[in-house]
Amino acid sequence: MNKKCLSIIILFSFFVLISISGTVSAANLTVNPGGSIQAVVNNASSGDIITVNDNNGSAYNYTENLVINKKVHLQAKNGGIVTLQALNSSKPVITINSLGSGSSIERVTIRNATNSTGILLNSVTNCTVHNNTIYGNNYGINIFDSSFNNITQNIAKQNNYGLYLSNSSQNLICDNYVTGNQDGMAFYNSCNNNITDNNINGNERGIFIPAECTYPISSFSLNNTISQNKIINNHHGIYLWGDWDGIWAIGGMNTNDTTITSNIISENVYGVYSNSSQFNMHFNQLSNNSISDLWLEVSEGVSFDAKNNWWGNTNQNSTNYWWGTSNLIIDYYNYNPSIKYDIFAKDVLIHGFVMN
Repeated sequence: MNKKCLSIIILFSFFVLISISGTVSAANLTVNPGGSIQAVVNNASSGDIITVNDNNGSAYNYTENLVINKKVHLQAKNGGIVTLQALNSSKPVITINSLGSGSSIERVTIRNATNSTGILLNSVTNCTVHNNTIYGNNYGINIFDSSFNNITQNIAKQNNYGLYLSNSSQNLICDNYVTGNQDGMAFYNSCNNNITDNNINGNERGIFIPAECTYPISSFSLNNTISQNKIINNHHGIYLWGDWDGIWAIGGMNTNDTTITSNIISENVYGVYSNSSQFNMHFNQLSNNSISDLWLEVSEGVSFDAKNNWWGNTNQNSTNYWWGTSNLIIDYYNYNPSIKYDIFAKDVLIHGFVMN
């Protein structure tokens, strides 16, 4: 696991442990079957821990649309089977607003906001969403206008969007399992986020990044880092978007600092797909993507640096195709973890046709 991700999880677990033990001044409140989670939240003080119980070891469903406007730690009973489902499917199951910054949600199954969101982080900072299962929503986790949040070890499945970020920056998205969604992860006008150590499997688009990162953020770079993920069996693995899929970065706009490094990208239809978006791509393993490991539809003068990747085959024509006119620096390895191959780096100018 990525060291930064691991340290965040350890710090979060330590905070919960010392809070429960009383080292940190916080009340321990409980919700039992038949009770209202919202009522307990409303009566809590900032920093309190709210434990939601199941039915004495059997699964229990709470039906609410929960709104959090103070800092609380909401968790299902350890080892419990607790589901929170939408009372109104057109509203988020859980909304954390700005006054709830610093809150956390842990070990809850969240579902059935079919026209809305499982968990909405609305203008918050320093929230943690950890070890939840989120399914059957329009948006699994929706992060809006929010920064410095940690999204770790969740399962986001069978939503239209597994994770959706808009106008958000400096968030860590780590060690999640994202499967069976239309878009596994989508980033709109969102910059400088770290997407690492996730398993992104069986989505239409694994990671989708339109190049809309143009809103002003003081001193933040326009940079999303995609590293050490397993991106497997999606239609588009990574779509950097103008109008198409994969990892997409929207064409001709500000995705030029996207960094794609040390990922396993395999068994997708398109591995990495980009339309006129400039990015750096190094030390990835790309193999068995059925149409193309790397597909570029680009404009004259757009540059790509794709050195030091493993393409699964030293024959470029068997695995890689490009359209457009660009400057491409690339090399070819036959990937084998036990063998070091020489790098064959070359400058390739593409002239508007599929290379064959």
